[in-house]
Amino acid sequence: MATSPLLSGYRFGSFTLDLRSGELTKNGRRIRLQEKPRSVLVAFAERPGEVITRAELRERLWPHDTFVDFEDGLNTAVRKLREALDDDPQSPRFIETVRGRGYRFLADVEPVIPEAGRGADRDATAEPASPAQSVAPEEAVATPVAPRRGLRAMYFLLGCAVAAASVALWFWLAHTPPVFSYGITEPVLIADFDNQTGDPRFDRALGTALTVSLEQARNLNVYSRLQMQTALRLMKQNTGEPINAAVGREICQRESLHGLIVPGITRAGHQYRLTAQLIDPATGAAVRSYAETAGDEDHILPALDSISTDILRDLGESRYTIRISHRPLPQVTTASIQALEDYTEGMDAFHDGRPEDAERLYKAAIGIDPDFAMDHAALGYLYYSFFLNRPGPGEQEFRIALALSGRTTEREHAWIELRYAESQGRIADALESYRLYLQRFPGDADARYSYARLLRMNGHAQESISIYLQLAKQEADDSGVWVELATAYAQLHQWGPSIQAYQKAFAIEPSRMLVANINREYGFALIHAGDQAKAEQVFSAMLTDPENYPQGERSLAQLDMVRGQYASARRRLMLALPGSHDPFAVARIHYMLAAVDAAQGNQRDQIAQLDRIMTAFDSLGPKVLYGALVGQAYARAGETNKARAILNRIAPIANDRVEEQVAYLGLLKAEVAVAAGDPQGALQYVRPPAPDDDESVAICTREALAHVYQAMGRRDDAIAWYTQFVNAGAPGWEPLRYFSAAEFAIAQDYAQNGNRAAAMGEVSELLNQWKNADPGLSLLISARHLRDQLLAAGQANHGKQ
Repeated sequence: MATSPLLSGYRFGSFTLDLRSGELTKNGRRIRLQEKPRSVLVAFAERPGEVITRAELRERLWPHDTFVDFEDGLNTAVRKLREALDDDPQSPRFIETVRGRGYRFLADVEPVIPEAGRGADRDATAEPASPAQSVAPEEAVATPVAPRRGLRAMYFLLGCAVAAASVALWFWLAHTPPVFSYGITEPVLIADFDNQTGDPRFDRALGTALTVSLEQARNLNVYSRLQMQTALRLMKQNTGEPINAAVGREICQRESLHGLIVPGITRAGHQYRLTAQLIDPATGAAVRSYAETAGDEDHILPALDSISTDILRDLGESRYTIRISHRPLPQVTTASIQALEDYTEGMDAFHDGRPEDAERLYKAAIGIDPDFAMDHAALGYLYYSFFLNRPGPGEQEFRIALALSGRTTEREHAWIELRYAESQGRIADALESYRLYLQRFPGDADARYSYARLLRMNGHAQESISIYLQLAKQEADDSGVWVELATAYAQLHQWGPSIQAYQKAFAIEPSRMLVANINREYGFALIHAGDQAKAEQVFSAMLTDPENYPQGERSLAQLDMVRGQYASARRRLMLALPGSHDPFAVARIHYMLAAVDAAQGNQRDQIAQLDRIMTAFDSLGPKVLYGALVGQAYARAGETNKARAILNRIAPIANDRVEEQVAYLGLLKAEVAVAAGDPQGALQYVRPPAPDDDESVAICTREALAHVYQAMGRRDDAIAWYTQFVNAGAPGWEPLRYFSAAEFAIAQDYAQNGNRAAAMGEVSELLNQWKNADPGLSLLISARHLRDQLLAAGQANHGKQ
């Protein structure tokens, strides 16, 4: 369907998409739809009934070279569009998945072309603003001259009056009775602005501004956007739906929140009227109402600031603390509504996994207001992130943000400092910053969650568990907390509690089990607990959803590798490859195929698979980490020059302040040294894992140290490190390729050391695990041969006795 220059939108079913405003409405009711899902809908509406491939949608949504996970990003966009349209993928009315190709839009689409004169801008009619009340100056009062003998008494009485007035003033400033009881750990929920102006810039920007203004108070926290989306999912409501008073009250009642703020904005000519109601969710009654008039757009934020200070007083914040701690909104955010909107949309894009959109939006906000401190910090965090991995620009943006301390609140400045330390890999500093932050703002649940996650990812899983359990008590129906708790238990190899926590999360939110990473980690927890049959069922559940099909096949292929069934693993990986469009997902499949080729003795094919990864290396986000793993595989396949070439490629871009990148770079240096015949020299590049190391670093380091000691002939050291690697259980990611070989190496080293009993135990465990393995595998043949040798030696010794 060609797009007319006069086209203003599309109608299908009870929905209308306005191309000018970007709004989607259903029977006149506006439905929130983010940028990427909206772009997908436009593509569908332009070509109803046709198959639109995922590649076409990817090019439309991400037209430039980026490192974003296109596969997950597109899946997310389509899922959110389905939620907005209330469309069931199993029985679609609008969006049909065409397996292996893309999607077809099923509804009849009617183009909307406005009639001449329709849609012309008109000023809304509204009540005129009330004139300002003039205040007359106080009149001077003539005072008769007191007799000299009465001066002392008069001065005493005057002093008493001044003292009494001062006490009254202090009491008035310091003691404001709250509207209703409130605790410092209890957040308020801010509903979406009821925007009656027709200007979509106000939809989210003003909510962000009101949040920043209110959170300048130490004793108040705002229920976060992520928490609201979780609540909406559990309420079976569209997460893109605007949070109005009714929905907000339902969330408050569900989550036991004691305060709801419902803001709004209208327009009359050039003037704006901002309103808010403070609602008691228990009764639904508006216990306070607020209103301010802004003469033009430039005065909207000051008017909103005035409302926020009134709200703070009614929630119990004293006038004194407000006066000394509160900074004007245009100062701590930006004076530009458009810059604020760009920043807010950029934050949404980052959380949705759309880094290129986030970068564009953050830069747009800085272009409008170069001194927008929080936007610089957000851009810095993005540059440092897994998505872009550009620490140089990230450092620059964080330094600018920290230098603009006058343009942040106390809370924002503290948050920038801890994010900066975290981004730089200064984990000890970041953890200390989190502790200090939470001492000052104990009710910030998002910060406490992030703190626990940082602990978990850096060797403090046990400490993180206590925090997750505390969060789970406060938010028992937050499935994300239970997933994090399950992951922490898994890191401590406590598989029973881990599985129970996963199952608790899935009971709350069943769809969690079909999230690729969560599904795979849950399945491998079951494998470690000895329940491979259940793990297979879990992985197979992904195959029923066309969008998750490739991830399901990848996980099942990994289970096949654990069992020694490499032929089946190859078939599954080849099925997963066509449906995987993100360069990083494709690279991981080629890496696994290389592992299959290595196990089957096909060295030439193994090298070819690794070469395919390197042809798309520029498109991969985690270049240092993944480059090290690919280089390691090259080195062990005898391609030392290719491994060294990768080392020379990633060394200049590795950030020496990010411990994870330093560790992975050292692993590759050690691997190249071993391949070059210098295992002794390799030891200078790899150190034993520290207690606070990232779990992935610890896994790779244990195996690498064992490999180095094996090459040096130091069998006892090799046994010790291989045992640590194997005892952690088969990893559900790239180091899995070395797992069975490590088990055999332990058995072989024990045998060579003369410890036949230990060797027999190890080789028997491997053969039991591979009881249905492919018969021609060289490792299987070697393991059986070693077992037979051990049995024969045992019988010979028994005969001698």
